[in-house]
Order: sequence, then C-alpha cells, then structure tokens
Amino acid sequence: MEKWLVEGLMPERAIDRLQKGGICVFSVKKIEKKQILFCINKKDLEKAFAIYPNMCYNSSCGSVYSFTRVGALDARARKIAMQRLIAVCLGVCCFFLLVGGFSPFVLRIKTVGADVYKRETLEILKENGITLYSPYPSGKENAVCSKILALDGVEFCSLQKRGNTVIVEIRTNVFSSARQSEGDLISPCDGVVESAVTLGGTLLKKSGEKVLVGEKLVGAYFVNGEGENGSVTKTAVVAKVKLVCEKTFERESIQDGVAEARLYVESLGGTIIEIVTDGTSATARYSVTVKKNM
Repeated sequence: MEKWLVEGLMPERAIDRLQKGGICVFSVKKIEKKQILFCINKKDLEKAFAIYPNMCYNSSCGSVYSFTRVGALDARARKIAMQRLIAVCLGVCCFFLLVGGFSPFVLRIKTVGADVYKRETLEILKENGITLYSPYPSGKENAVCSKILALDGVEFCSLQKRGNTVIVEIRTNVFSSARQSEGDLISPCDGVVESAVTLGGTLLKKSGEKVLVGEKLVGAYFVNGEGENGSVTKTAVVAKVKLVCEKTFERESIQDGVAEARLYVESLGGTIIEIVTDGTSATARYSVTVKKNM
C-alpha cells in the first residue's frame, strides 16, 4: 500500500479516472480544495502509470494533475523523527547518569564541621586536583586528610565522594588553641528559640523565648561566681541555636511573594516549614540554625 497526493483543479476527477481504470483506491481524504490524499496497492502502480504517464515518485509535469508519493516523504519524516528521538533519549540518559552519580566530575564541594577552616580546606583540595567541574582524582584522600589534620586543633578528617559531591568532614577540639571566630552569636531574624547547644559562652536565650533580629543569642563570655563577687571573662562562643521564624512579603502577585520568600529563606540557609498566602502577600514560616565555631 502506497500513499499519494493528487493536486489540481477538481482532483476528484483524477481519483474517478483511476477507479474507472480498474484501480482500487483506498483512504481517500480531501485535505484542501485542490488536494486529495489516497492509497493504492503497489501491484496497481503500473496501471496508474499507464493512466497518468507523467505520474512519478516526485511530481508530474505538463499534466492537469500533479502527483506526489507521500509514503516516501513519510518514511523520511519517520527516519528524522527517530533520529531526533534517539538523540533526546541519549541526552536524557547522559543527564541521569550525571546527576545520579555515575559521572566522574565534581559538581559540588561540601564541608562539614569546622567552618573556620573552610578556606584552607578548599585550597588543600585544589592543590590535590579536586576542583569543581573537573574529574575526581581518586587516591588523593590520604594526602588531603594529612594536610587538614596538620591544621591547629583538627583532630578528625574524612574525605569521600558521594555521587557528584565531594564531602569533607572536619572536627576540632573545642578546647584547643585552634583559631576561632570571635564575637557573640547573633540572631539573623525575628523568631522563637527552638533548641540550643552551648559548649562555650553564655546562653542568653532559652528554648521558647522570642528573639529579635540582631539580638544576642550566646554571649562571648562566661561569669565566674555570683553577685558582687562574680567576674566576667571573655571566651570564644562555641554554640548553635535553632530558630523558628516568620516573615511576610508583600508583592504585586502571590507568585512574586512566594518566590521572594523562598529566596530569602535560602539566603539564610534555612528550611521552609510552610508558606501561607493571603491576597498578594506570602508569609513564610521557616527554621534556621545559626552556629559559631561548630
């Protein structure tokens, strides 16, 4: 079975002439005023050529009617479509291989633990050929950890690659002389203290207490004694505090408000609990953990 397109003035006459010539015509469909699609058996092609000598596989010339074999065009179209489909499938497979961790490339570097040594850690990784968007050089774990363990106060280090992420975990002795970030631990937002862990410094806000943005959560000091005999000694804050906060964003549309809320929470390193919309405003309720020297 082959599909053809006949084009010309009153193409029905061409179909009628083929039928009168003993050719069975199937699936006749008029698509435009001067165009009709139809199918004929391959065994009848010789008869069709005899009725319309100028009929060929491309088009006819010098005839009232123009014939085009659509089947050939369909085949080429199917071939092109199949090639495109294969290309898309290969692209999708490569994408999932990449994000699924089967790629040797490093797409993210995550440091866990002592943020105070983050800059030194990235430099040590770079010295050993571990950088973003480059292949991961296996066998460098011991060399990297040896240099990190040589940093003052570092007592534990591990390096591993999970998927496309390189994770460096560092632990320091909080009572060592390692370089520590100075100053108080400050609240980045208005909210309520959910939990707190303090190894160094004085906790100023307990669980359930409200705090304002910029307010001290942990003071960089500790108090010896009580009353008039007490003394204050400066110390490094070693603590982390989890807050639950809310913030409302007024924008021209709900979508803009929600987008702004998500960006804001992301900038704080927080986690969205819920976003409530009302009119053109979006109120984000989120948790955020602030820490110093942990």
